[in-house]
Amino acid sequence: MRVIAYVVLLLIANQAFVGAAIAHPQLDDAKRSGQIGERFDGYIGLVDAAGADVELKRFVDDINARRREAYTRLSEETGKSMTSIARKTAEKQIEKAQMGEFVMYDTGNWKLKQ
Repeated sequence: MRVIAYVVLLLIANQAFVGAAIAHPQLDDAKRSGQIGERFDGYIGLVDAAGADVELKRFVDDINARRREAYTRLSEETGKSMTSIARKTAEKQIEKAQMGEFVMYDTGNWKLKQ
């Protein structure tokens, strides 16, 4: 019974850790403005990389580095692959995306969520 309780607490803590790596006020603003979107692989991407300024590119790199850190830590703690954790997170993030935000499915193309 103690093992089950520990696993549940670990999962809750891990979700909070990944959530902190995902949530950011500027991220929400950039999504709403159509500059960035959620990708199928658990990371964010620039919808128009050629037209993005250096500051926005750095911001995306920073968020993705935080996500990679979170996925790595969860992988080490749970024994699940980093890829499976990232893809599961991506499913949730794409599902939570608002209408009018860009998302990238595994086709590699950006789509406006309807």
